Amino acid sequence: MRSGHLILLDEMSLAEDAVLERLNSVLEPGRTLTLAEKGSSAEGDDIDEIHAHENFRIFATMNPGGDFGKRELSPALRSRFTEIWVPQISAREDFELVLNLVLGPSLSKTLADPMLTYVDWYNAEICGEKNSFFLDFTLSLRDVLGWARFIVECTAKVQSTARDSLSKTYQLFLHGAALMHLDGLGLGTGLDSQEAQIAKSRAFEFLSSLVPENNLAEASVGFTSTPDPTSSYVSTTSDFGVLPFTIKTGTHPIPPKLDFSMTAPTTNLNLSRVVRAMQLSKPVLLEGSPGVGKTSLIQALAAASGHKLVRINLSEQTDIGDLMGSDLPVPSDSPSSSSEPKFSWCDGIFLKALKGGDWVLLDELNLASQTVLEGLNSTLDHRAQVYIPELSKTFDCPPTFRGKEERGAKRHAMAASVAS
Repeated sequence: MRSGHLILLDEMSLAEDAVLERLNSVLEPGRTLTLAEKGSSAEGDDIDEIHAHENFRIFATMNPGGDFGKRELSPALRSRFTEIWVPQISAREDFELVLNLVLGPSLSKTLADPMLTYVDWYNAEICGEKNSFFLDFTLSLRDVLGWARFIVECTAKVQSTARDSLSKTYQLFLHGAALMHLDGLGLGTGLDSQEAQIAKSRAFEFLSSLVPENNLAEASVGFTSTPDPTSSYVSTTSDFGVLPFTIKTGTHPIPPKLDFSMTAPTTNLNLSRVVRAMQLSKPVLLEGSPGVGKTSLIQALAAASGHKLVRINLSEQTDIGDLMGSDLPVPSDSPSSSSEPKFSWCDGIFLKALKGGDWVLLDELNLASQTVLEGLNSTLDHRAQVYIPELSKTFDCPPTFRGKEERGAKRHAMAASVAS
């Protein structure tokens, strides 16, 4: 207000009513804020009143009231804003412009048209059918962006010869579609696995039809055809994974023997999906029935690849301060000091892991409150950072920091990248 900056109040509808009402005077034509908390000075000066700079502007965003955990704003508060409805991007031309920018000239020439063809087909044939179970799960621009970024990042990592570069490109095209939404198709919809499997089979078939026939056999490895678990498993001093995808080995000591079979067929398939998802810096959400091995899989993956894993069990009682930290009483440095309590900032377990670049496993993610989940948003999205108001500092997530969430199958779906 004093400096004349622009301020964005993201997810405004999640704030408490007391906070929103406190902003009323700032939103009115007078644009003032009275700091009654400061009181008057000893000299009898008036209570501090701030008048906004002429360039000061407020922007606010919110999801519709029907979205999970969201509510509508009061009519009085809405009347103080100029409201603009932002529609979802659905035109092929808009998708094409974004894809050309993200993929670049070379990849865009080969993949832009097949990607957009698949999006149009899926939204019309799978989600657009009358009484479709997937009516509310059409592919959006965010999905297509994730698909494109996966292809771009993996292409930069793979050193292919001119002979097999096209097959590798189509292989990433197929695996990117599986990563984008097919691995988690049906999760959170209440559908049984049979309905989801039918839709997956149709999607696999259509995607395969978009790949040139002479490249299909090599491109389909690990997609429709599962390689031998023993031959595809990779564990060296520099790389770990399941072909065709690997991750860099960390610096944490690797145990000489793991009490976990990485080459069992089902385990190897789940491991390959997790490693594939880790090609992007997005967090990974694993969903499945209790006891199927979600947590143990990630623990074994971290141990075998040389990364430190910090496991955090979430519940309804978990507070954002438990994860990020808070001011706590600490022993006095001097024995002769007064008995007055001394407080100091102590990092929470999540912030410690973030600073150390460790992996974090958020166990039973769906048991946490909406406040905690929204508090983690900045570390899980493109910002990859967290702001601690008590310290007035922002901490960036290092490249090695990874977030993995695990929840039971019979819980409400949360928005995240899914590897089931």
